[in-house]
Amino acid sequence: MYTYAFIYLIMVLAIPVGSMPSHTKQKYRHGFYWGKPIKNINIQGAKLKLPDLSDLPDLSDLPDLSDLKPNKSKDTGPVAETGDDWKDGVVKGHNTYRNKYGAKPLSWSDDLYSEAEDWAKRCNFEHSNGNGKYGENLAAGGGQKYGFLEGLTAWMDEAKLYDYSNPTFALDTGHFTSVIWKNTDKVACAISDCPAGTVLSQNAKFIVCRYSPPGNVLGQFADNVGRLLDAIGL
Repeated sequence: MYTYAFIYLIMVLAIPVGSMPSHTKQKYRHGFYWGKPIKNINIQGAKLKLPDLSDLPDLSDLPDLSDLKPNKSKDTGPVAETGDDWKDGVVKGHNTYRNKYGAKPLSWSDDLYSEAEDWAKRCNFEHSNGNGKYGENLAAGGGQKYGFLEGLTAWMDEAKLYDYSNPTFALDTGHFTSVIWKNTDKVACAISDCPAGTVLSQNAKFIVCRYSPPGNVLGQFADNVGRLLDAIGL
């Protein structure tokens, strides 16, 4: 039996905002943080494809996070437990990629997790407003095996689109730059089981990852987005 996953992604800035895309269109709405927000940018008609994994690091030794059993929350939807396997998988997954791009390793933040969990439980595919305190990546997908690693892999697949000759923010690479931003040192991710009609038209997993200090700061891309070390012979 094949598992079909629909992956919906929204890039993050220091003050992220967004809207849930439909099945046939993607809509991105970003507010740049550079002293003050500027005009929102909307792009429609973009289509996402499943990532080409041939040139990505081997993550086969990471814990299988797809089998984590959700707790039933009394107030909203179910949310996966924050056990050691989950924390280790999130941190190791990020650091495997960050190491490839010359970025220092991240450590887990319980403070970031607490609010990320609350946001994931809302099952609303919208960015929170971090007011410059944290960055945020979102992902959602259907299917029994969709989980954190699928979201992370899709974010990192944007690396091939990043233009190092013009180091700045771009709509199609914002997840990638958030993951490997050199100045970031803390991370936490939460995952929620969301019913059909919330984040997707089908039952879905909703992933919220937060980063501190936040990345994607205009004017700082050249210093914080490194090249793939293997590609430059290091």
